[in-house]
Amino acid sequence: MTTKITQAAVLDALETEHARWVVILDEVGPARMTTPGVEGDWSVKDVIAHVTYYERVVRDRLQASQAGQAFVRPAYEAPPGLDIDPRNEWIYAQIKDLSLDEVLRESREVYPPILAAVQPLTDDDLHNPQLYPWLKGTALWEWIAGDVYEHYRDHIANIRAWLDAQG
Repeated sequence: MTTKITQAAVLDALETEHARWVVILDEVGPARMTTPGVEGDWSVKDVIAHVTYYERVVRDRLQASQAGQAFVRPAYEAPPGLDIDPRNEWIYAQIKDLSLDEVLRESREVYPPILAAVQPLTDDDLHNPQLYPWLKGTALWEWIAGDVYEHYRDHIANIRAWLDAQG
């Protein structure tokens, strides 16, 4: 028997992993955020902008759908059909020249509306792959996990390894 993830568990994972994200970014500190080499040539600033890009997509799609608006792909979203590596390269090209202040500001602003958008969802909503047409057969909770709280985990591990190597 498969256990269904609950809305409470999704909220808990969002809050827990976001708190871990904030802690590690605080540990890095602004002075080291633009140093390359965290993930390939990426700096922590680049990683934050990358994660924030995906969070922005989650926020904007949830807010629009919950407001009853038809899905229209925003201009900032990567072209459809790109595999993950080409999509991330496309995203990097869009975000690499943002200032650290811009990246940190948007990172702080994008998370609270995601949390607010998940709060009214039911367990059934989170497991319904047809809830919104843009889900394309993926359960909503899996999409949120992959683009938000599991995404934090992936990059926290890389940032931690980079920090440890810094001494």
